[in-house]
Amino acid sequence: PGYTRDAGAPAIRITVLKAYVHGLVSLKSANLVVRVQFPANGTAAAITKTYRGFDDSMNWSTSQGEIQEAFNTALDNLTAQIGTDLGQRCKR
Repeated sequence: PGYTRDAGAPAIRITVLKAYVHGLVSLKSANLVVRVQFPANGTAAAITKTYRGFDDSMNWSTSQGEIQEAFNTALDNLTAQIGTDLGQRCKR
């Protein structure tokens, strides 16, 4: 039960290179930089790409929740970029 003839989900390797927040007087910038290794599949060669997810926004109170929200927004930006490339790769 549960087995199909369809190909399994692609396995990718993600390495976190940098994760940081820069704060200025009234602005903050959250950055997540990762390296993603896409393995070779039947029609596409293996590739390695570097992605940067970010959030540039107002720094109201430098609270933990505000910093976490900035990282979450940067992560959403990052996963959207990776998802787009992964979707294109899976269509080949």
